[in-house]
Amino acid sequence: MNIDPYKYTITIQKIDYDGDEYFEGTVRELPDVRTYGENYDEAYQLVVDTISTAAELYEESNRSFPSPLTKKESYSGRVTLRLPKSLHASVTQSAEYEGVSINSYIVSILAEYTGRLIGECTSNDNNSWFTVSKTSASGNSKLAESKTLKLATDNGTKVYQA
Repeated sequence: MNIDPYKYTITIQKIDYDGDEYFEGTVRELPDVRTYGENYDEAYQLVVDTISTAAELYEESNRSFPSPLTKKESYSGRVTLRLPKSLHASVTQSAEYEGVSINSYIVSILAEYTGRLIGECTSNDNNSWFTVSKTSASGNSKLAESKTLKLATDNGTKVYQA
């Protein structure tokens, strides 16, 4: 099996753990993979190494390894949506009040919500994330001692096993 770990969807997120900043690496196609590094490059390289190692282990045990996601370049822009009658009535009234079609009203709500999410995820705070491309790495020391990392978010605390 010849896989290219750089084709997988890798995300590196800066997190705070007991007052220290670390970088957490995840892979969309492999939801159980989490790596931790003291810097961005280290976390990225640890994820790449983990993908390669996991692929080798899968091959040794004659199991199929998940393929990288491929980007869909074409979208029709059409979505069929079913709403409860009460929500449909509420959306219709709100659209009429704004003087726009129901379609335009729903699109504006989705665009605003998506924009807020993107803005929150890419802000310069400790919970920012980045989708990354190939980089290099350096050594790690503190995270090897840690068993559990807690990430505080606006919606509560997420606990990850190291």
